[in-house]
Amino acid sequence: MRQTWMTAVSLAALAATAAAQTPAAPLGGDWQGVVKVRQDALPIVIHLGGQVTGDSPAERIFGDPGKLEQADGRYKVTFQSGGEFDGALTKDGKLQGTYTKDDLSVPLVLERQAVAPKP
Repeated sequence: MRQTWMTAVSLAALAATAAAQTPAAPLGGDWQGVVKVRQDALPIVIHLGGQVTGDSPAERIFGDPGKLEQADGRYKVTFQSGGEFDGALTKDGKLQGTYTKDDLSVPLVLERQAVAPKP
């Protein structure tokens, strides 16, 4: 029984360490920005955490699965729907880069959204 408990504690510690080392860990949270296409302003939301997903409300896309990659201080999020954000964290805490989908490639600045307090 004691050995089973120690194994469970060891596995939990290992899982916590692995989660803390994922690329999303320092950026965890919801990031929002606006893609400007001609006269339209399309909101984009990227959710970084245990799962990476994206929302494009104007396109009625919600929870689009994504993948986060980090290399050389840059962050690249690729979505199943074909969209991609590639950028870097600025000194003022924003993610600044380029959003690309199909033949569109536009600048995009994402700001971390405040977490609503739990009741």
